[in-house]
Amino acid sequence: MVRSVVPSLTATAILTADAAAQAQQPKAIFTAGEAGAYHGKFCPPISVAMAKAGFGGYVCTPSGGTPDNIARVLADPRSLGFAQLDVLARWALDNVEAARKLVVIRTLACEGLWLVARRMDMSTVRFGQVAGHARRLRFAVADGGSRASFEFMQKIDPDGLGRARNSRIVQNATVAIDTVATGGADVGFFVQFVEPSNPNVRLLHERKLNVLQVINRELIAATVVDTPVYQPQSFNLGEWSSVAGGGTLTTTCTPAAIVTGAPESIANSRDADEQRALLDKIKAAPDSAFLPKGGHLARLISGSRSVPSAVLKEMLAAYNVAKKRAEASAS
Repeated sequence: MVRSVVPSLTATAILTADAAAQAQQPKAIFTAGEAGAYHGKFCPPISVAMAKAGFGGYVCTPSGGTPDNIARVLADPRSLGFAQLDVLARWALDNVEAARKLVVIRTLACEGLWLVARRMDMSTVRFGQVAGHARRLRFAVADGGSRASFEFMQKIDPDGLGRARNSRIVQNATVAIDTVATGGADVGFFVQFVEPSNPNVRLLHERKLNVLQVINRELIAATVVDTPVYQPQSFNLGEWSSVAGGGTLTTTCTPAAIVTGAPESIANSRDADEQRALLDKIKAAPDSAFLPKGGHLARLISGSRSVPSAVLKEMLAAYNVAKKRAEASAS
């Protein structure tokens, strides 16, 4: 399983002059598409933070997303890559040996799990209903990381979403929303940052779709390297109150993670020592050094709230009741 960096590690490796010079050679931080939040918002502060820590020359590099980033970091273990934590966890289940060659440096902001349905469809008002009716429902799932997330959710919850048999993979979140709105699917699924400036939030409002609370025990119990894969959080959608009710969306989200190669996977001893020093420096840096400064995403991160345990308990109970009723009506 992918390993995380132990918080108590202290910097023990000192770069030689040659290694320092080598560190200035361009190295990649693999992101995703150039128009995405990883590339345009999250990566630039990380490149700056790396340079301040004495590890300059890291360049934000577009890629095909989490699966591609994993492959690229395995091929070049001194590079960095962004990964949805649940996609990484799903990949690690099938690639145990390769996963040992990666290290999760730290996690960043959380990407929300969006499950959307038509407002007038009373059989898909709650997540428990969707899980209980999963066999007969038609799903429109955005491709890429969202698809991998959906498959991981099915894997860990075989008696819920794992029973879905009619899943159509569509190009992106916008297409998933439109497919549901036009009756081509009953439920749409995608993974994105929950921020009011996201054009898909406006689209949900225009198409008169509802967003469901994606929370159950199976999701909350999922872990990778002893880190929760999903976290229940509440996000403020501001003016788009009709989308979530009251302007606040409560759902589970999966953290964005930064991965790199484990020092033990690097054959050159000098490079391996430099990698250990890099891990120590990144781990010791404050979270603020690796987060966007200002703008919508910064407000999203600072404005998200953990769900109180009492409220979470009520949500889990409501999920179970809705799921059992849906199963009973389908039998």
